[in-house]
Amino acid sequence: MQQYYACPRNQFWRVMTALFQHKGTFENYQEKCDFLTKNRIGLWDSIRQCTRTGSLDSAIRDAEPNAIPQLLKKYRQIRLVAFNGSKSIQVFKKHFGLELLILTGIRYVQLPSTSPTPTRRPKSFEEKLREWSVIRDFC
Repeated sequence: MQQYYACPRNQFWRVMTALFQHKGTFENYQEKCDFLTKNRIGLWDSIRQCTRTGSLDSAIRDAEPNAIPQLLKKYRQIRLVAFNGSKSIQVFKKHFGLELLILTGIRYVQLPSTSPTPTRRPKSFEEKLREWSVIRDFC
């Protein structure tokens, strides 16, 4: 089974549990998904499929987007699309344009990547958490 943010060093789940003050650990991936649902968080990838050697986003080639316009149409209660890092928003812009969100009144924000891969402007966990906290206002 494919799981979002399965790499133990990725800080996504740590950020989410800190934001929503979750105590304890998750027994399995389904518990993580239930935790997100309980906190009104949807999780989906901008990319449906691609070619990639290794795990770096910079190695992504031939990206095909997920059907995000259909998702937004189906779930009209979505108020914010939060992009985890730069690659997800790049793919979204290329295939759909930010106008898709602007015209429907959906806010968007590019957040610092939770990936363990070093970036040009590395941020501490606390800095990431502070920036990611914006999503709580929309849950």
